[in-house]
Amino acid sequence: MAIYYEFQLEVTNNEGSIEDPNVFLVIQNGKVLPDNWIPYNFVKDYVNSSFEDDGSIKKGFITNNELHEFAIMKMVITEDEGCVDREYFYLNEDGSLPNGLPLYVQKAFNKCLMKGAR
Repeated sequence: MAIYYEFQLEVTNNEGSIEDPNVFLVIQNGKVLPDNWIPYNFVKDYVNSSFEDDGSIKKGFITNNELHEFAIMKMVITEDEGCVDREYFYLNEDGSLPNGLPLYVQKAFNKCLMKGAR
């Protein structure tokens, strides 16, 4: 069994469908995989910015009726069955991570904050 966390930028179109997410960091079984990148202006665009959607405050921004939001997806994958569980995490209104994420995910997020604060 493998546990993956993907840091991704989601774009939700005006019909409410999430388009293919742009994955920029992958963690497999606690280890950050190589070939990761941090989005330019990550902190400004996805952590410090916010918008209102259906009465709740979300972190990210809106362009051309598309919602742009940072998400962390957790996947549990088995060799026999493939993906057996998928869960999504979104930033709190203050830009912090929700509770319940492992320390290694928190550390990876903190590195994104440092590198993406341009």
